[in-house]
This record gives sequence, C-alpha cells and structure tokens, in this order.
Amino acid sequence: MSYRKNLALARAVALSLGALLPAAAALAAPAITSVYTTYSAGGTPTAININGSALCSPCTTPITTTVTVGGTTLTVTSATATVVAANLPLLSDGTYTLVLTAGTTGSFNYDLPIAAKIASGATGATGATGATGAAGTAGAAGAAGAAGTAGAKGSTGATGATGATGATGVGSTGATGATGATGNTGATGATGLTGNTGATGATGNTGLTGATGSTGAAGIGMPGADGEPGDDGALGPPGSAGATGATGATGATGATGATGATGATGATGATG
Repeated sequence: MSYRKNLALARAVALSLGALLPAAAALAAPAITSVYTTYSAGGTPTAININGSALCSPCTTPITTTVTVGGTTLTVTSATATVVAANLPLLSDGTYTLVLTAGTTGSFNYDLPIAAKIASGATGATGATGATGAAGTAGAAGAAGAAGTAGAKGSTGATGATGATGATGVGSTGATGATGATGNTGATGATGLTGNTGATGATGNTGLTGATGSTGAAGIGMPGADGEPGDDGALGPPGSAGATGATGATGATGATGATGATGATGATGATG
C-alpha cells in the first residue's frame, strides 16, 4: 500500500473517531445521588424527586425516562438531566428497588425506603409518678477536668456588720508629761444685764397751811353837799357805794414738809 493511501486511511479513521467521541461523551450513563419523598397531610408517601446526573437522554417531550419502584412503573411528571419527579402508588412500608432508565444510555438502581408518617394523637394524661427507685451505687470518680477560665470579678459584697467593741486594754500609767505653755487669755465675757431699778421712796407729809392774813380796813364814803332849799325837789339818787378797801397782805408761807426717806437700792445685776 502506498504512503498516500496509508495517510488517507489514517485521516479517515481519525475523523471517524473524532465524530464518535463527542457522541459517547454526550451519552453518559445515569447516576442517582439522592431521592426526596413527598407526603400527604395524613402522612402517606405521594411522590418522589430523584436527584442525580444524566437522568434523561434525550431531555425532550415526550419524556423518555422511565422509573419503576418494586416492579411498578411510576408516572413521571417532569425530567431534566439533574432532577426527575414521579408520582407514587399506595405502598406498604418497606425498602423497594427503584430503577431509573434514561432512554438508551442505561439505567441506575437505588434502594428506596418507604415509611408512612403517622400523625401524632392528642397527648394522653400524665400518669402517676412512680415510686422512687433505690439509689444506685456511686460510680467511680471521673478524672479531674481541666481548670476553667477565671470567671469575671463578682460585684463587691455588702459591708459586714460592725464587730463588737474589743475589751479595754490594761496598761501601766505613763509618766506625767511636762506642763504645756500657758494658753492665751480668753476673750472678755459679755456684759451682764442691768439690774432692776429700786422702788420709789414714800411721799413726805404735807406742810402746815399758813395763817390767814388780817382783813383790810373798811373804806369811808364822803357825804354829798346839801342842796339849796327849795321846793321839795325830787328825791335825789342814792349816793354811790364807797370804794372797796385794799386787800390785806398775804400771810407767810407755811414751812416745807420733811423729805421722805430714800428708797432701797435695787439688787445688783448678775455678772456677765
């Protein structure tokens, strides 16, 4: 075979392998990593979500992926390369073999546990407390734990009550100290209050009344001249009264009464 024919054949083989390798890479076998079960309100398993890789081939509509659980074919509701969802029939509790077939790329088996969730009933009444069991024997002392970190400093406690007074010590009397210097003279005390005024002395007796002066001499009236005789004239008016005699001299003043005795001196006020 010539060199050129060998080269052409090598190129044809290389091209064929290059076309096959991407197709093989795209047709990887499916693999399941986990399965999540959905439950109804009453606790019955109703559906599953299958997680993994290459779970469909091709991932188109209609869905080509099939799922069986315990030999029963499930209804697949959606499928992507990483998640496949399917409805579950009513199954008894137990572990079932799940088989996922992704088109023509192969299948994968997975052990699927099924267990219904029983709704919790109302809490029953608390039973009577049982008798206390006998104390068990003391267990062996455990090894000493590592010292904990020092706790934060606590707050200062309240001041304790004052202790009782100690007994008086008995000691010999020390020698008398030297006499200290004379202190300064203290300030003069305040002046005491003034003593009360002494009582007023008694009033002296009233002096004697002086003698009454003598009465003055009576005045002498001069008679009027006789009228000329004539017919009986009318009766002349009466003569005026004689002048009042001068007032007699005032009698001498009686002697001054004796001075009353001096009142007693008041008591001296207290010294301040």
